[in-house]
Amino acid sequence: LVSKIRKNFKIDLTRPYRILLLDDQASVGIFYKTLLENEGVEVLAIHQAEKIMTELDAFHPDVFLLDMHMPDVSGIEVAKLLRQQAKYDYVPIIFLSADEDVDTKLEVLQCGADDIISKNTAPNVIVQQIDSRIQRGQEIRYIASRDSLTGVLNHGQIMDAAAHALRLSARQEKPTIIVMIDLDNFKMVNDKYGHLGGDKVLISLGQLLLQSVRDTDYVGRYGGEEFMIVFNNSDMAVIAKKINSIRRAFHHIEY
Repeated sequence: LVSKIRKNFKIDLTRPYRILLLDDQASVGIFYKTLLENEGVEVLAIHQAEKIMTELDAFHPDVFLLDMHMPDVSGIEVAKLLRQQAKYDYVPIIFLSADEDVDTKLEVLQCGADDIISKNTAPNVIVQQIDSRIQRGQEIRYIASRDSLTGVLNHGQIMDAAAHALRLSARQEKPTIIVMIDLDNFKMVNDKYGHLGGDKVLISLGQLLLQSVRDTDYVGRYGGEEFMIVFNNSDMAVIAKKINSIRRAFHHIEY
């Protein structure tokens, strides 16, 4: 029930929305940044295409908003680069362009982008289109990134989260703590109560972990009855206390 509630009310989806905006003209970037931030959206505006990969280490966008024509690197080239990164497979790419030629629109779709919006479009309509793309993109990413049984991140996603957290930790010189959790004697549960009984235990632990950590932390299923939590910028003593608290809470759940 808790898992269904979290999914249907989109509790685990990111708020506020994050947009990475790339436009070589600073004035245009400021206009769209102001427009979108007035709608409660977090916007990172970049004016040089070569900086985009560096900025992405610390900024996780819900959509890429790209200019089509730039002097050194085109928006099409940036989109192709982003689509080579597996972690951005399900992040929508939208182009803002004054070019409304049909061939341009086809080229946008062929490079892996999702949409092209004319810069002549009314500002409120632009906001609505971007909002719609973000919501759909988040829903698709949620389904693709989650373990189908427990609702936590799947193995690939939690490993990516751990690797990213460690890279960021080294760069910023801030601590990252990774916790491995293993259910003792879990085979005995499956043998005695069947796999459906075992599944209930795994689902329960997954939901308990999700409810017990911060929005900035990551919970995933490493495999079988093993779970992993990535705590960003945390104190070891505090996390040890937190994990013991979770362990005691799980001990009191009756099945």
